[in-house]
Amino acid sequence: MILLCFSIALPVLNNTLSAENRSAAFATDRLRNTSEELRAHKEFMLKAIDDGLWELLQYAPEELRADKEFMLKAIAEDGWALQYASEELRADKEFMLKAMLLWQGWGELLQYASEELRADKEALLQDASEAVG
Repeated sequence: MILLCFSIALPVLNNTLSAENRSAAFATDRLRNTSEELRAHKEFMLKAIDDGLWELLQYAPEELRADKEFMLKAIAEDGWALQYASEELRADKEFMLKAMLLWQGWGELLQYASEELRADKEALLQDASEAVG
């Protein structure tokens, strides 16, 4: 069943994005109504993010948003995906450093770190700068 939904949804996703008279907001609105099973499908969600629909992550199940590997792939596609990572991931210093290093505007992503990490912003930025070299 998931494969059938996946094979139908991806062309819909691509057609929605390629139509000049439709916005990404419209596409996100349409896709948030997809089945929970499809929204939990990593490959589908990564394709959506790759196509500029990172906001669709807000409709992903918590277990997907808590998956480090998945979220790092999503952030590599679009750094703004970080805002939908689980609270636990956004409190994980190692995860946040990796996420920030994956995205060119990494300093801007600091706003999505946990309150505790933001409180020690200087140390986090220093660690990120040292990692960049």
